[in-house]
Amino acid sequence: MSQQSASDFRNLVNSDPTIAAACLAAVSRSGELSMVKLGAQHGFEFTESEALAVMESAELSDLELELVAGGGGGCSNEKNRL
Repeated sequence: MSQQSASDFRNLVNSDPTIAAACLAAVSRSGELSMVKLGAQHGFEFTESEALAVMESAELSDLELELVAGGGGGCSNEKNRL
């Protein structure tokens, strides 16, 4: 498990709107731990703490702000990416 893996998953989410929407939906239902599970489903091993550390290390996108705030507004356009 590593922050690099969490960062790589973040890059994947940024490049794939389908995964971004799944991530937002999962976190809205079950919190950040579900983001860890979604990452694992795509081959990325990281902890909740590592994911949050990556999110804290860069400017947050609109989607990331929703994830941190626990929002469930959906991912309906390109600028709402992680």
